[in-house]
Amino acid sequence: MKKNLLLSSLAALLVAGLGTTLAADPASSTAAEKAAQQKKLFAEADTNHDGKVTEREFALLVLRVQFNNADGNKDGKVTKADYMTNMAGTADAATLDREWKAMDPEGKGYIVAADMARDPVAMNDLRQRFKKLDKTGQGYVTLANLPKVSH
Repeated sequence: MKKNLLLSSLAALLVAGLGTTLAADPASSTAAEKAAQQKKLFAEADTNHDGKVTEREFALLVLRVQFNNADGNKDGKVTKADYMTNMAGTADAATLDREWKAMDPEGKGYIVAADMARDPVAMNDLRQRFKKLDKTGQGYVTLANLPKVSH
């Protein structure tokens, strides 16, 4: 599923500095490049610069990347057609339609980045993924808590 692959990829980016959003060919990256990517992604997620990434910060990063991937013309809006095309193959049409209606309850025909947080399925998935990162159960992760990257 494309959505799960994206979320897994972003979680992997945070954990191991890998993935397509920061590296064109992560398989050929050196350990130093992967570590630098991990640090860059962590800094991007840590919006208040306190050295911790909370569940909210993690979710905002994932949703922002997902929105940017769906916003093909980069106008700051994703139409229903763009969303359906981007999410094709991740779920059946009825599920995608329910997700769309949750994100666009006013029926505008487009969403902005903040609307993505209205999707309860995605938000639940993000909570579960963050729990896997937050092995200490403190409600945040630090760069030191994340596994070190290797070849």
